Amino acid sequence: MILAFIIAVCVAIFFAILWSEEKEKREQAEMKIKQLVRENKKLKTNGRPAIVEKSKKTKGFAIPKPEKKEEPLLDKVKLATLQEQTKAAQAMLADIFIPEEEHVQDIVSQPDLNPIIGILGKLLTKEQWTRTELEELVGTDVMLGNLLEQINDFAYSKINDIVVEEDGDNIYVTTEYKEQLI
Repeated sequence: MILAFIIAVCVAIFFAILWSEEKEKREQAEMKIKQLVRENKKLKTNGRPAIVEKSKKTKGFAIPKPEKKEEPLLDKVKLATLQEQTKAAQAMLADIFIPEEEHVQDIVSQPDLNPIIGILGKLLTKEQWTRTELEELVGTDVMLGNLLEQINDFAYSKINDIVVEEDGDNIYVTTEYKEQLI
């Protein structure tokens, strides 16, 4: 019986110590929060200080809504300079980047189309060519991709369709347009 009493007293003392430690920690945390609230009455929101004040309607603190931001001012001189530079760049690039329709018309109106028509005539004899065969046909000093693009541009201007398609090492030719192109 005495032993049970001693154990009960020890357990009660143990829980009292734990309770007092937890209570002390809670009080310290509350004190720290109160201290921080006192020290930081102004909080920063959107770069502007916001005053923390106790709201009458709620039990806690309310942060007032920030005022509307002013519109940024534009530097008109810098804007005009950028517009002039943009126009100058567009003028420089206008010769390089021509619309697709003008590009096709330029190819059609070129007087030296005879080599392209000659190569197209040879291409239209077979439906499938290898890249090596075409390089032997046109020579190594000709850019094959550019030549095929010119042929397709010419064909598109005449029949509204392309006649040459590349697929890796193989080049396929639509031979059904032979009479219309040559």
